[in-house]
Amino acid sequence: MSTQTASPSSSSQQLSKQAQVCLEQAVEVPGAPLFHMGNVANFKSKNSFDLLQGTINYLTCKARVKMPFSNDEKEFLIELYESFWWGGHLKSMPEAANLANHYVNGKGKAVAMNAKPYQNSVIVKDTIQAMKLYIKESANKNENFFTLKTSNAKLRKSKHFKSIMLINGSRDKSSQGYAHSSGLIYTEASNNRLKYADNRFYLEANTTKPTKDSFHTIWSVKNIYDFEPFSKGDKVSKFPLNTDKILELPDGLSEYMDSGLNIAKPYKYKARWTEAWK
Repeated sequence: MSTQTASPSSSSQQLSKQAQVCLEQAVEVPGAPLFHMGNVANFKSKNSFDLLQGTINYLTCKARVKMPFSNDEKEFLIELYESFWWGGHLKSMPEAANLANHYVNGKGKAVAMNAKPYQNSVIVKDTIQAMKLYIKESANKNENFFTLKTSNAKLRKSKHFKSIMLINGSRDKSSQGYAHSSGLIYTEASNNRLKYADNRFYLEANTTKPTKDSFHTIWSVKNIYDFEPFSKGDKVSKFPLNTDKILELPDGLSEYMDSGLNIAKPYKYKARWTEAWK
């Protein structure tokens, strides 16, 4: 009786080739990424920047084909996220700093976020104004206004919501931000403090009417700090270390830190604030 050896599948062969490509790009993983980020930020060091970006590119290649990581490679990614804490605070982006650090140290525990970045945002202020007009209109019609989210279909079809949508250049993405037809609110690009913490979200209003002419609203944003895998796209998070050097970290690599390496955990976060208005 003869036996036959099964040949590797084409997909396995392809993975093997991709793994070999990664190994050919292998770099010596540096310790203390914070030191190199400081070199770039303070002295515009090309060597430190190339070392950081080169290591990220190499680890991205390995993550794409789900290769195992060494302890040094895992530690580099953890320390990289911890370094964002220092960088974020130095650049007056404390919320983004805290959220990044919590991804590798929070064990998936939900956290509260400071509401000020939302309260000071142009698009949030404009969205609140649109929602107030809709709430008043609903109250006058004796319609339900108690719980309202920007994903609400009736709100999205209203004239009030259309005023914050990006229609025929009606809003400037950089300075004003805009509302998507789905109800997602996109932060104005010039608002670094909020953009790097939460660049898109739904806004929710829970409102009561204590008197005939007054309202009391609890505004809130509830979101999840997570990343899309490579299978869903090639999104990249960008971290400006100085005016010339922007570190690019693929979302797929950040997601692999959870799904493949178990060194990070997605988590829920929320911000809330109250307002009495007429």
